[in-house]
Amino acid sequence: MSGALSSGTSRTPGTPGLPAGFEDLETQAAERALESEQARYNRRIATPMAELQRSYDAVFPRLGDIMRFLSQHPADTAELEPRVRRLFYLALACVEA
Repeated sequence: MSGALSSGTSRTPGTPGLPAGFEDLETQAAERALESEQARYNRRIATPMAELQRSYDAVFPRLGDIMRFLSQHPADTAELEPRVRRLFYLALACVEA
C-alpha cells in the first residue's frame, strides 16, 4: 500500500500525520478527520455501526488528552498547523451528532 506507515496504519500520501502522542489514532483519522461538517456527516451515515463503534472506542477515551492539547493552540482552524488541524477534525468527527 503506497500510504502505509511503519506503525501499520495508513493515510493518503501528502496528508499530514497527527501530532506526536496521537499517532495511535492515525487509523481513525484516515477515515474520519475530514475538513467539513458535511463530509464528516456523510462518512458517518455511510459507515456500518460496528466500524463506527470501533472508531469511537479508540477516540473517546483520548478526548481529554486531545482537548488539553488543542487548548494550547489557536482557536481559529486557519491558524493551526496541518497536523493539529487534522486532530481537531478527528475530535469533531467523534462529538458531532
